[in-house]
Amino acid sequence: MNLSQRKGKTYEREIAAKLSKFFNEEIRRTPAQEKWKSRGGDINPRNPKSILSRFFIETKKREAWNILDWYKKAKDDSEIYRTPVVVCSKNQEEDYVFFRLDDFLKILLELDGYQKQKDEIQILPNPQKENS
Repeated sequence: MNLSQRKGKTYEREIAAKLSKFFNEEIRRTPAQEKWKSRGGDINPRNPKSILSRFFIETKKREAWNILDWYKKAKDDSEIYRTPVVVCSKNQEEDYVFFRLDDFLKILLELDGYQKQKDEIQILPNPQKENS
């Protein structure tokens, strides 16, 4: 395994660990021999009902970015029901996420719907306090 491959695998594990911690669920790096069978991307949740299973996540840790090509590869490799996403970084840089504007708008619409549902929930009075 060359340095570039080792760097890529390490980055996949780092992103999987960040997502695992954030979502409090097991997210793992997909070994290369499983990728072609599962069409699962570089990292995947163990739980098929996870929100992350809706995304095909490709990770790249490179100094020279070719982000559109990476995205097109993720799109070609992903299944139709999974949104292709590229998570990328350079040395000494933050992590970035790249996906289509249409996919971003769909996510915003879902979040907006969730927020509206949350705002519509009325807080009911506590009957025990009313009887005191």
